[in-house]
Amino acid sequence: MDKRLTRIYFVLLLCCQNLTLGCRWINHKFKQYNAECLDLLKEMPEKQIRFVIQALEEITQLFDKDMDSVSWDEDKIDTFLNVLGQQVSGLKSCVHRQVRKNNKLQLYFERLRNHTLQLMGDNIQGWEFVQTQVMRHLRMLESLPAVNSRVS
Repeated sequence: MDKRLTRIYFVLLLCCQNLTLGCRWINHKFKQYNAECLDLLKEMPEKQIRFVIQALEEITQLFDKDMDSVSWDEDKIDTFLNVLGQQVSGLKSCVHRQVRKNNKLQLYFERLRNHTLQLMGDNIQGWEFVQTQVMRHLRMLESLPAVNSRVS
């Protein structure tokens, strides 16, 4: 009977040692990894906000050109550009540093600007296609998590 108690004692001792080792890891490494995760999560909305800023700036450049072939109301276009500018200014106050532009996004808008208007012509059909694409992008930007939640 004494041998059985001794075996149980050793098993419990080994289990307790393993639990103690686990607690040391939690006390040291868990805090370190958790802090790193929190830092990374804090940076994510900022990257999304920078993406939104660049997209809005690209849209502004798209519409901030001579559009004589289109009979749209110039006051509405100016108002649209002003609203985009206000959004960009407001969003820039949420980011802390300037980062280089997203090349893929810039290339997409260059292609939209150049190829679409060249292929379809600088006419109402080409500009209506551009308008449809811009509306689609504005809706997509609205669905980004950084836009839907408040950034601290």
